[in-house]
Amino acid sequence: MISNLFSIGANALLNYQTAINVNGNNVANAEAAGYSRRTVDFATRTTTDKYYGQVGTGSIIEAIRRNYNTYIEDQYLGQSADTNYWSTVTSNCTAIESLFVQVEDDSLASVLDSLWTGFEGVSSDPGGTASRTELLGMAETLTGMLNDLYADMRSEEERMNAEIRDQVNEVNDLLGQIAEVNKSLVAHPENTGLQDKRSTLLTDLAEYVDIRTIEQADGQITVQTLEGQTLVDGSKAYSFTVQGPQATASLTPTSGFDGAIYFEGTSSNELQIEFLTSGDTSGGAGAATFKVSMDGGKTWLSNDDGSVQTFAAGDIDHQVEIDGVSIWFGNAADSSIPATTNIEVGDRFNVVPKTGVYWVKTTSNMVNVTPLEGASNRLSGGSLAGLTTSRDKYLGEAQERMDALAASLIWEVNYAHSQGAGLSHHQSLLGTYEAEYTDRALSESGLSFADRLTGGSLSFALYDEDTGEALGVTSVDFSGVVATDGNTYSTFDPSVHSLENVQEAINDTFPGQLTASITDGRLMLAAEDGYEFESAGDSTGLLAGLGLNTFFAGDDMESIAVNPDLLADAGRVNSGHVNGAGEINEGDNTTSTALAALRDTEITLSTTDWSMQGSLSECLATLVSKVGGDTATAKTSFEVSFALAQDLYERQQSVAGVNLDEELVNLAKLQDAFEAASKLITTANEMFDVVLSLKD
Repeated sequence: MISNLFSIGANALLNYQTAINVNGNNVANAEAAGYSRRTVDFATRTTTDKYYGQVGTGSIIEAIRRNYNTYIEDQYLGQSADTNYWSTVTSNCTAIESLFVQVEDDSLASVLDSLWTGFEGVSSDPGGTASRTELLGMAETLTGMLNDLYADMRSEEERMNAEIRDQVNEVNDLLGQIAEVNKSLVAHPENTGLQDKRSTLLTDLAEYVDIRTIEQADGQITVQTLEGQTLVDGSKAYSFTVQGPQATASLTPTSGFDGAIYFEGTSSNELQIEFLTSGDTSGGAGAATFKVSMDGGKTWLSNDDGSVQTFAAGDIDHQVEIDGVSIWFGNAADSSIPATTNIEVGDRFNVVPKTGVYWVKTTSNMVNVTPLEGASNRLSGGSLAGLTTSRDKYLGEAQERMDALAASLIWEVNYAHSQGAGLSHHQSLLGTYEAEYTDRALSESGLSFADRLTGGSLSFALYDEDTGEALGVTSVDFSGVVATDGNTYSTFDPSVHSLENVQEAINDTFPGQLTASITDGRLMLAAEDGYEFESAGDSTGLLAGLGLNTFFAGDDMESIAVNPDLLADAGRVNSGHVNGAGEINEGDNTTSTALAALRDTEITLSTTDWSMQGSLSECLATLVSKVGGDTATAKTSFEVSFALAQDLYERQQSVAGVNLDEELVNLAKLQDAFEAASKLITTANEMFDVVLSLKD
């Protein structure tokens, strides 16, 4: 029995020595990132049966346990991804907002207001040039600010794209490391150091993407996105990749279409196309028709009456423009050759006109996981999703709507200005806008503002070049022109009249007086010797649409500029107008007054899937406010998410974290136990000595 006592004491000494070492290791790693507290689990050794009962044989160390709550950690990883998503969105929205933050008199809103003030100045001095020169200076400041805003937005987009690529590389590296740790844990499943390392890697990964983990029986884990894409499966790591703009097809099993879809242009949206009718892709009467969704098929673009908007599939000469992207169908090997087979009902195509993030399922199968509102199989958390959302939703939306504002500003000013007259008559005018197709109806010509043209009349006034005498006002007669549909009409109709028809009608109406010609898709008007001319009324918007007698050039933030003709001659800024007799009354300010009135004129500002009403200044204020509101909303979401993540972190730390005060208390207990074990051996030794002395 004394020998058993020795054995119990010796085991106890070794056990408590190990426990003290574990305790000391906890203290040493108290500040080590990712370290989980270890504790020693003791178990009673097998007892010995005696005639008088069972006798204990001491204790053993059953396990050195890693204190870690897997359930809490899974919750924390999800909340961490959400927190990093909103943190990234907040920082990027703040950067976007800073582009709109202008101070005092330098603000975009103030400069826009100065433009209207400048037109008022011309209205007050319709015969002077000083007010016109001042107006042009204000206009150049405004266009320069819009140009700079566009350039800054593009720089932000490029920065975000670079960060997306960097983060994809970092994610792929983490996935590879997790797979390697998985492999090592198969051989050493109880290695707590490897378990800590893997947990740290998972925490780092959750900062970039939303993940969930599934623990396997052999100690390995499977890592997936919350949307179901497998990232790590045992020792195999999958990866992400960044791909440029592309289009994919998903044809029905019975479809015989062997062509391909093509596109030009960029957009922050994705376009999902689904065919509603079968047919060819010629763009003609027998062409197949399709609908378009920008939220993964959840909703479809609609007409003003709420019905689904449909489009006819066309070849390269009959492209369809949707959200700034031109789409057509062609031969699989050559986009310029029409497809020879028909598309069937249900055939689908997905156009991604931007850089996207893809999950590499196999080398030949990549799945688009770029966040898309309404889609269930895309990344939804982590900084990688936050970056792409910031780029596409917040920056893309702001740029798209500001482009719409710039386009409306250009159109409204140009429409009013094109109706008027300056300080001298015209001898020639060259349009600033180019029609891609001069032989097609202007509504399908590729003209920048083709959708704003309406049917109606267009008139010019002629003057004697030498005397300035008014020779009368004449409406352009289209009755002798065969339109694109083979019929004739007395007045202009953008749905049937081409630019060549307009040229022909003007030449027929003013033979020997005013000649129209087409140069590189632009219409040029030139008075014959002895004549000059003025615009004398245009209900069609043709002059504004073609860029004749206009104030601005361009059609968006990037291209908006003051018409070079006005900068070369300030007298070309229109203030007056031509009356019914073809005269321009001295001091007439009809046009400049109309231009100044645009300050309060209500317009409809719209993009493919959004619209609002108000004056241009009100629309600008709303857009700037929207950017600020996005930042505030993102910040609030971040603060809420961070608080939830912090609570989960603290709950995990209460389990896995090292509390030095607690460890010191445990150390004192273990030291006392170690001393007691030592005392047990000393006692056993004394008992043994007594037994030996009895034999003497």
